[in-house]
Amino acid sequence: MPVQRLAFIACEDNARRLVLSLASRHVLATIAVGGDSDLLAFDPRLQRLYVVGEHGIVSAFALQRGSLHRIGQGRLGPDAHMVTLDPATHRACFPLQDLHGKTVLHIMAASC
Repeated sequence: MPVQRLAFIACEDNARRLVLSLASRHVLATIAVGGDSDLLAFDPRLQRLYVVGEHGIVSAFALQRGSLHRIGQGRLGPDAHMVTLDPATHRACFPLQDLHGKTVLHIMAASC
């Protein structure tokens, strides 16, 4: 994240994310996420981080003063390997390949 000079780093084997200050090169926070996290998306205007993983769990965090605070977590379905954000509407989109035999796109609106 270039404005605050932060990096979000995945730790695959222990279901953790690190918040790294690029200026100081120190870890500011370590957060637990739901299972094997694959991808993340960050909404710079709302300061929200979304993390998805193979177990279908989505974790949402609010960034405040370099620290992440969990604002929600839930299971969407199997193989939630993808997340994208619409910067105009702040909606997070989660495509699922096979949910009860069908392809599904979950679209979630962020609460401000």
